[in-house]
Amino acid sequence: MTNKFTLPLLLIAAMGLAGCDKSSEDHVQDANKHVETADQKQAEGNPQQAADEKTQADKDYAAARDARATEDRHQPPSLASPGYIKEPEKK
Repeated sequence: MTNKFTLPLLLIAAMGLAGCDKSSEDHVQDANKHVETADQKQAEGNPQQAADEKTQADKDYAAARDARATEDRHQPPSLASPGYIKEPEKK
């Protein structure tokens, strides 16, 4: 009985974990929040905490660049067939 449920359970778990990956947009939003917090800390007179927030923002921007580099690989190309194969425009 457990053999019947093992494979579907593994597939559901794999799909659930695949959906948990942060996209590049999520990383950019996190970085923007860190920049805002760094500006607030700088205004409050906490330069060390502001520097820490800026460092975290730089890490998030780097993670966004890395995520953006791998996100587009799984999408089909915008031009799937050459122009000479396409139908002529109807007038």
